[in-house]
Order: sequence, then C-alpha cells, then structure tokens
Amino acid sequence: MDGSRDARWRVWDLVGYLFGERARPPVRSPSPELLRELTRLHRLDVALAEPRLTAVSPAAHVDPETWHAWESARAAALARTLWRGQPLRRTLALLAPMPVIVLKGAAFAELLYPSPAARSLGDVDVLVRSSDMPEALVRLEGHGFVRHNLGDPSTDAPDSPERQLGSPDLELDLHQAFTQPARLSIDYGAVFARSLDWSSLAPNARLLSPEDAVVYQAIHAGCGELSVATAPAFGLFDLRLMFAERAAFWGAAGGPPLDFAAAVHRAAEWGAERMLYAVLTAAARLFPSLAQAAAAAARPLPARLCRRLDRAVVERAIPPGVVPPVRAEVYLRKALLLRPAARLRLLAHRLPRVAVRRARR
Repeated sequence: MDGSRDARWRVWDLVGYLFGERARPPVRSPSPELLRELTRLHRLDVALAEPRLTAVSPAAHVDPETWHAWESARAAALARTLWRGQPLRRTLALLAPMPVIVLKGAAFAELLYPSPAARSLGDVDVLVRSSDMPEALVRLEGHGFVRHNLGDPSTDAPDSPERQLGSPDLELDLHQAFTQPARLSIDYGAVFARSLDWSSLAPNARLLSPEDAVVYQAIHAGCGELSVATAPAFGLFDLRLMFAERAAFWGAAGGPPLDFAAAVHRAAEWGAERMLYAVLTAAARLFPSLAQAAAAAARPLPARLCRRLDRAVVERAIPPGVVPPVRAEVYLRKALLLRPAARLRLLAHRLPRVAVRRARR
C-alpha cells in the first residue's frame, strides 16, 4: 500500500470532493486500500456513508468493497449510538444536581451532525467543576464504574485534567479541565457561566458556548499534535460543521450562533491562539470552506510565527497520515503550539511525574 504524501493527497482530494469541498474529483483515483485505511483510521468512514453530508454519491466514485466498508461502519455506529443513549442519561442522573457539560462527540453527534450515526464516537467526555470532581468519582464508583489507571502519577493525580472510568454500559472521560493547567490558563468558572442548557438530554446537562466549543476543539486537536493516534482528521471535519451557517450553533438545542471574533479573543485569553490558528489552517487544507476562519485566526499572530507553524506543524500533519509522527516531532509540535512560558510550566509539571513512573518500573 502506497502511503506517500502524493498518494495521501489523492485520498483527501477525493474525500473533499465527496463532501463538496472540491469542484471535481482527482485526476488519478487513490488506491482503494489506502482510501479505506485512511478513512477508517481518521474515522470519517461513517460520515462518508451519510447521504446528508456528501455532496455527490460516494458509491459512484469508489469501488464496491470500499462503499460496503463505509456502510457497515455507519450501521455499527448507529447501533452503538442507540445503545449508548440510556446509559448516558442514567450517568447524568447519578451526578445531578451538579451541572455537567457534555463535550465533543456526544454533543456533536446529536446536535451538529444530520444523524448521530454519522459521527464516530468511542467514549463519552463530560466536564464537571473541579470542586465537584471528588464527589462525582464517589458517586460513579458507587454505581458500577471502575476507574482506569488507578494510582497512576499522571492520569490519576488530583490535578489530572480527566479521569477515565468504565462500566458495562459506558466508557466515560470525566474532565475537570480541558488540558493541564500548566499548559493553558482557562477560567472554568466562566466556562460554566457561559454554558447553555441541554435539559432535553438531562436536567443537569449543559453545552459549551459556541465560542468555547470551537476553541476547545482546537485545543483538543492541538494537544493531540494533529496526529492520527490522538487527533484523527474527523476532529477537523467537526470544525467544518461548527462553521456551517445555522440560526443556532447547537441546532435543535438552540442557543446563539457562533461569534468567531469572540472565539479568537477567547483563544488569546486562554493562551491557545497558536492552536486555534494551526488547527484551523490544517482543517482548511482539507476543507477549503474554512479558509476565511483560518485567515481570521491568523490576524492576531505575527506573520513570521504563522509561517513557522505552517512549516513545522501544518505542512507535516497535512495530508493526514497513516502512522503517528516520531516522538521528536511530537515534542516539537507540542512546543510550537504553546507560548514559551507555557512550555516551561508544562515541562516543570511533567518531569516529577516522569521520574515517579520510571522509579516504579
């Protein structure tokens, strides 16, 4: 299977054409094997089988095996979606009356995508206030959830951004922060104050404000270094849908439309302006309809910094690959996507935990 840059661009040119982001299909068709592998790894296979998302029928432009694989993936996603709904409601009820913000895929699938089956979804991510985290863990563990990585110095520390828990019905990422506080400075009290009601899901369910949702999506992809292992390309497609014109950002849940100028300001307030620029620029390479948003994210940054981020991050991450980058490149991307002071804080935060982990081996 040819995974070269040119071969990958042929895949993404075809994907862009199917989603209506290219005027015509690529002159040379991509390898069917690479097409299936990339769309599976980057979790866009289910979206490509959703007729309300594609501009032209994929069945006319891909081989039967690929089309069957996409349809099968969508059918499996639909089954998982139907199975997951009731456990999520029960989990939110366990945490009531504490407010819980439903993050990422679980919210996107229901409110941004035309069908929940069109958005690949693994575990469910929710955000609670840090003051509620100890009580939330007690309640969940008292009702069948088992905490993963118990005692790990990084992922189970009191200041860890999230805890991973599992029950027979649901895998849950319980967040108290979007990322390490050493990496970004975020006022979560203000995040909760701006959050929106989603009582149609549960009385205590909330949604991020549109601006916070966009910046958080960039943070999630940026902290994943735009890598296939931790930030596959379906997260960039989420951004494409976030910028779709609609009366309310969250569709059926209502709320205001997106004010992207406020989102750019929010990114700077949190120290995430580099992530917002790099992630939107990467997304615009795949989905040109995002070019205007990427240009707006660039305006507050020095042109020299944008060029450096383009060369060292965006151009190396796009077109999306089949394998993760080498560790040295991951560290380079991590560093460049943070302000210099945040790099030092993050290093000081991580070194003691690395030392503890090595001592345990």
